Amino acid sequence: GFGEAQFDLGLHYEDTNFFGKNDFYNPFKVFYWVKKASDNNVTDACNNLGTYYESGIGCKKDMNKAIASYKKAIKLGNKSAVKNLKTLLAIF
Repeated sequence: GFGEAQFDLGLHYEDTNFFGKNDFYNPFKVFYWVKKASDNNVTDACNNLGTYYESGIGCKKDMNKAIASYKKAIKLGNKSAVKNLKTLLAIF
């Protein structure tokens, strides 16, 4: 139940990492762990979860869930989520 560790674990499954292309890329594991971290109020996880819902990474695209995730991230103080939400609302 440690949100920061869940978020870190999720990032290990993203398509790229510090060294470039990640051979362990798994969009479903990325989504699973970042969602768990978001449930534990990790602000960056909430923002990333919004982008995953917006793009359909590891889940079905859902703009309403993307908006809710961005709003949660904003409430927790994430400045990137403000930009992401404005961009999404401009096209949604």
